[in-house]
Amino acid sequence: MMWSTLSRAIKCWIPEEKRVPEKSYNGSLVLLIPKEATSLLKHQFSIGEAEIWRQNENNREIFVKPPVATSVRRVLDENNVMYTVVCEDVQNAINAERFLQNISVQRVLKNDFKMSWDKYHGLKDIYLFVEQLARDYPKRVRVVNIGKSFQGKMLKVAIFKSKKKNAKKIWIDGGIHGREWVSPAAVAYIMKELAQLNVSGNSPLSRIDFYVCPIVNPDGYEYSHTTDRFWRKNRSITKLSCQGVDLNRNFKARWKRQKKCGEDYAGDVPFSEPETKHMSNFIKKHLQNMEGFISFHSFSQVILYPYSYPLDENSTVINSSHYKNMVEVGERIADEINKVDGRLFKALAIHKFTDGAYGSSIDWAMDLGITYPYAIELRPDVSSEVPGFLLPPSQIIPASKEALAAVITLASAILKQSNSGEKNKRKIKKIYG
Repeated sequence: MMWSTLSRAIKCWIPEEKRVPEKSYNGSLVLLIPKEATSLLKHQFSIGEAEIWRQNENNREIFVKPPVATSVRRVLDENNVMYTVVCEDVQNAINAERFLQNISVQRVLKNDFKMSWDKYHGLKDIYLFVEQLARDYPKRVRVVNIGKSFQGKMLKVAIFKSKKKNAKKIWIDGGIHGREWVSPAAVAYIMKELAQLNVSGNSPLSRIDFYVCPIVNPDGYEYSHTTDRFWRKNRSITKLSCQGVDLNRNFKARWKRQKKCGEDYAGDVPFSEPETKHMSNFIKKHLQNMEGFISFHSFSQVILYPYSYPLDENSTVINSSHYKNMVEVGERIADEINKVDGRLFKALAIHKFTDGAYGSSIDWAMDLGITYPYAIELRPDVSSEVPGFLLPPSQIIPASKEALAAVITLASAILKQSNSGEKNKRKIKKIYG
């Protein structure tokens, strides 16, 4: 089947949303402020005119809409707050990103379509790439449709089988938030590496079965490409007539109602959204031997592990060998990523990174019994000189290599644990016959 035939087929699967004029961000700001200064802007946050994009121990990167841009800067100045203007006009940054995208598109048109990592590809391109992997590597890759999104787009999972009987499994996903473009790009890069892998070789990746969903939120991802660059949620219509639900707050794991219609609105009930429902059903169906779970996000350069809520220091959960081992592997993942390109990644519990992330996919995965669940926030860090969601295309490959290092490290940890368990079983069998 030629690319053109595949393209026509996939186009039939993806219904077009009614097009509206592209949202403008003229006059919007991105500021880097000290953590303590957020209390000065409670009003602006409460009315939805300012949003914390990302944070670390000391700073917050905040997005500020034009109506309150002047008042926000005035409040900060009056209180002698030292802050950095990361972006004076967000629309200019979006225009610059689009310019780079157009250059790459023109190159692709001249040479026919081929997946690349010098631009951010739309949904159709990524789905073409996934299908082509299955065609090029039929013994290694199988693609399944696990359901449809709210708007009827297919949710695709690529299964990469090892030759090992009863192999351990790792789930990988990207694109659960529409605006985090580097996430699906990095996952696609990982898929390429998995497909081209010599399964008879010594790589830890050759002894694990992988289940990979490059875009959990196809509606939101496509909408961020066509209409609103910073759209986060899916595109469902809730009972409150809100547009969209934050899929990473919609899992049944300490689920909690969030601000109505806010950026992190958790939905009417857990698993109210078809995307999370199909994903959870599929994982539960393949849960046996599922030891690893990685959900790629951007941005902040952190490895997050459960839970989204603090536990007492004397809790049997966080003092268990199982939990301590998960934390240790998370720290090892951060260390290995740091070796790739010298970027600093840290590992920490979700509740130390962001407030109120109830209903997250990794908390759910932990409750389900998956041994090593992580959400990995890719480049850039909070102190970046560009708005974090607008990571330049030139950094896609470095970010993808860091993501791949995380997967290799997790696979190695799972195999090491598995081998240790088999040795113990053999010892017991030898002792007791």
